[in-house]
Amino acid sequence: PCPTLARNEDLASLPRDEAIEVYKQQFGKGMVDDVRDAVLRRLSVLGGLENLSDLILDEVLDTPATYADYYNVGAGVPFGLSHGLGQLSLTRPAAECKTR
Repeated sequence: PCPTLARNEDLASLPRDEAIEVYKQQFGKGMVDDVRDAVLRRLSVLGGLENLSDLILDEVLDTPATYADYYNVGAGVPFGLSHGLGQLSLTRPAAECKTR
């Protein structure tokens, strides 16, 4: 699950743009690099994606701070929620067909 923005009460008195810039620092280069590497490593085990990292021409980086800035959503996540992995449909039991 994606971490949300850690709220900082001290930023409430800052102008919005300054506060957003401080929040963007919560997702620094090290964290972004780690997440990118983990995703590419995970995808590389799929057939045809072994050299995916060599094929990337452009990258767009969005973080919760980006969403907070662009869409004014609470904590930088859609709907203001933070879903855990257990809440995803992939981890829930499949619907069972009841036969008579």
